[in-house]
Amino acid sequence: MLRLDKYLTDHYKDITRSQFSDFIKRGFVTIDDKVITKPSFDVLEHHVVKFNKDDVFVSRGGEKLEHAIDVFGIDISNKVVIDVGASTGGFTQSVLNHGAKHVYAYDVGTDQLAKSLRSDVRVSSFEQTNILDVNLPENDLIVIDVSFTSVLPILSHVTPFAKEIIFLLKPQFETTKDMLKKGILKSEKEISKIIEKTTQHLKSLSLQILGFTPSPITGKDGNQEYLIYCTRS
Repeated sequence: MLRLDKYLTDHYKDITRSQFSDFIKRGFVTIDDKVITKPSFDVLEHHVVKFNKDDVFVSRGGEKLEHAIDVFGIDISNKVVIDVGASTGGFTQSVLNHGAKHVYAYDVGTDQLAKSLRSDVRVSSFEQTNILDVNLPENDLIVIDVSFTSVLPILSHVTPFAKEIIFLLKPQFETTKDMLKKGILKSEKEISKIIEKTTQHLKSLSLQILGFTPSPITGKDGNQEYLIYCTRS
């Protein structure tokens, strides 16, 4: 008898236990054709466990960016992409699925990028890297998904290197801690202020907003997030 997340890790060596825990919670694993969302579920000898890794993104971020690409009608074919805040690589995986020529993936963490992406010749990974210290290579598109920090200074830094930008606006990281209740920003007034502040910041950088849409998936704590597509005017 094994926990479900441990069972899957033993059978898929290229995926970490924490990633499987996330996949299970998101409903991508079945036992005897029934969706199981509990990572600690006990797998017995007679159980038939199914997981199709081709159907899922390595992180929730991939599904968010997929939504933006679809809604905004963005063509990624043969584009060189910068992924800021790559983490496990959801955004990187999404743009590769849409035909990106190459992705430069940056993150402050270590050993987070999924093994399948780390070994992909189309991906150059830069870990333990603060994007504010980097002169970015020539690119066609910059995608940004950062947490626990404001995205505004990052936008200021990358804009001189950018043609087009898609970024995830996370209001919970653009406000003060006293505005949060159990990690969630519930004040619609505060959220509106943050969106307006972000819009004004983009204008100050001479960035033109081409698209704005709520993310179809909330943040892990349940916060509403927003995808914004802009270009240098």
